[in-house]
Amino acid sequence: MIALSVKHLSLAFSGDAVLKDASFALGEGERAALVGTNGAGKSTLLRILAGVLTPDSGDVFIAGGKTVGMLDQHALEDSRLCVLDEALSAHGALLQTEAEISRLQEKVTAGDLDAATRLDALSRAFERDGGLTYLSRTKSALSAVSLLECADRPVSTLSGGQKTTLALVKLLLNPPDILLLDEPTNHLDIRALSWLEETVKNLKCTVLCVSHDRMFLDRAFPKVLEVFSGRVEEYNCSYTRYREERRARRAVEEKHYEMQQREIARQEEVIRKLKSFNREKSVRRAESREKALEKIERLDRPEAEREAPKFNFESLPSPREILRIHSLAFSFPDGPIFAPFDAEVDKAERVFFIGSVGSGKSTLLKVLAGRLSPTSGSVRRGPGLDIGYYDQEHQDLNLFGTVFDELWNLPGEESQGSVRSYLAAFGFTGDKVFQTVSTLSGGERARLSLAKLMRRRHNLLYLDEPTNHLDMDSKESLEEALLAYPGTCIIVSHDRYFIKKLATKVFFLERAKSPVRLLRGVENLEELYAENKKDTSSAPSEQKEAYLARKKYGAEERRRQAAVRNTERAISEIEARLEAIAEEENANAGDYKRLQELYAERESLDTELSALYDTLFELQE
Repeated sequence: MIALSVKHLSLAFSGDAVLKDASFALGEGERAALVGTNGAGKSTLLRILAGVLTPDSGDVFIAGGKTVGMLDQHALEDSRLCVLDEALSAHGALLQTEAEISRLQEKVTAGDLDAATRLDALSRAFERDGGLTYLSRTKSALSAVSLLECADRPVSTLSGGQKTTLALVKLLLNPPDILLLDEPTNHLDIRALSWLEETVKNLKCTVLCVSHDRMFLDRAFPKVLEVFSGRVEEYNCSYTRYREERRARRAVEEKHYEMQQREIARQEEVIRKLKSFNREKSVRRAESREKALEKIERLDRPEAEREAPKFNFESLPSPREILRIHSLAFSFPDGPIFAPFDAEVDKAERVFFIGSVGSGKSTLLKVLAGRLSPTSGSVRRGPGLDIGYYDQEHQDLNLFGTVFDELWNLPGEESQGSVRSYLAAFGFTGDKVFQTVSTLSGGERARLSLAKLMRRRHNLLYLDEPTNHLDMDSKESLEEALLAYPGTCIIVSHDRYFIKKLATKVFFLERAKSPVRLLRGVENLEELYAENKKDTSSAPSEQKEAYLARKKYGAEERRRQAAVRNTERAISEIEARLEAIAEEENANAGDYKRLQELYAERESLDTELSALYDTLFELQE
């Protein structure tokens, strides 16, 4: 049954069309990711569905009796409750029932037999609706997002990010029939992301979500809706698979358009020649062809996709030993941020520091970069280091200057033309280069900060949450640039996909409970955030058990790697066949019987390929 339907939706701001004839539908319990480049209209579409904006034309249909809820970034600005009470208010109906049960219990104690019958029925309903577990479920959710320790604090004392996270918890504790999520992964650490994934996957309601977290989209949403050129295109697959299908679909659309244009040109040339004969019979044939040509449904030229920023980091020569960290610790007046630890960073390593929100990652990065002095210990830096620093708050940008000024004012800039050409590679063209920095979006500020960083040849980069605010294409461009970068990177991030793709070494911070520790791998980042996780070090008396465990793991790992190779081989074979089918479909555009056979084969292969990707993902996890 359809829960939500959109037909021919259009909306323009100041004459610029954001949505143009957008249509799609979602069924009951269906979960879909809403994707598209920054500025494509994703958040605008969510606000229309939530009733916040009114479209210029088109219709939104909500199935009868269905409720719609959207994550509101400012929902708790006026709250006067403490954090726990605010979260518990999500269970409004249960709280009312609980209060009524208490009132009836008092009546029964006073001898009111009629109240006993009502009490029995209400108690059963209370238990059936989760009344016995709502408090534990609420505390568990708050714990998962690192807010339980703030349970008694007034909501008004929380940061903006914490308030948004609390609003998300409330929404998920008592979700509406149709749930709209706009960037719910912002402000969440890896443990909270894992909780969000599992919660969303277990929801019974319809969910439409905008997010830049690729792993979250892959794991929680089996369907993708892309906002492109003002319209909405549907893909019944995971996000990773959608990226591949989108490229193939765009190629086919471009090919069909070119084929039609060639055929139109050919027909027009035939018509011109027939008319040139200037005989009655040839003129009638020309007119007949003209009428047929007029009836052709002309394909629109496929709109070119926005080109991703061209990121590229260059590096000066650097020493082999980059950092030598000895007994490093840092404290604020109200307590320690991280306990003393030792570490080494060498040339060309990509070192990540991860941990819960508030564990001190950004502070540690500033200490390592020399922006803060350690409370104790030391950081020995190799000779000849040229440091570049990316601040997630973009405090290195002058909010009152222009985009052009940020680059032009750098030492050594000689040509305004070269600066403008350079900015164009980051999406700043035309009058955009003279826009004031304060008016830029978060994504635009992120790209401008990266542009400044790449303009210099640093051999050591400190990056604090560099993927925040970047769209998918920009993230991929950044990843490729850092993989090719010959210098050294020290990075703070919560982006699991980013970490797993780039990290050569990972350190974990635990809110000053213990020293920063080096991880052996990044395969199961989420497990690090499980509460009361035991130390993995083995005591001498446990050496035999540890040996047997390693031996068993080695055998299992060899079997897993063999299975990965076999699965990848099968995927490659199917993908090669799918490419061949696409070429054969184009070559047999008029042979409907052959096209039907090819379509059936493609559908079967798509199903098999999807299963193989699921298998490969499980093996790699």
